[in-house]
Amino acid sequence: MKGKMFFPTSLSFLLLMALGACSKSKDTNTMMPIVEGNWTITYYWDRDHEETSLFAGYTFDFQANDIVEVLVSGVPSTGIWLQGTDESTPKLIVTFTNSPLSDLNEDWHVIEQSNSRIRLQHVSGGDGHIDYLTFERQ
Repeated sequence: MKGKMFFPTSLSFLLLMALGACSKSKDTNTMMPIVEGNWTITYYWDRDHEETSLFAGYTFDFQANDIVEVLVSGVPSTGIWLQGTDESTPKLIVTFTNSPLSDLNEDWHVIEQSNSRIRLQHVSGGDGHIDYLTFERQ
């Protein structure tokens, strides 16, 4: 099966859910591409407390084919990432199947972006709490 990728059923289902949640945008004016270089999480606020330390040592490589490769302590993991818009607000959607990476499975609105930092927020549809996530280029 040369050239074909296999995704576990649960990852495929999560990808389909993410695709249905937004319109994927090729408009580079709404969000700068993040496909070059390695990124780390420098801030993660989940519900009511900081959890940045969960991702200490994790390196994220966002690839052009919507795959994000994650490396921690020499162990690789793979997820899906998509760029899109939500009522003209740029957003980043990430989907992973394993913990603690699955804690990041949200549609994150971009609140700030430069060549070296991406600040994101997610507002819960249930109770309105806000989560924050920041990636910085290594």
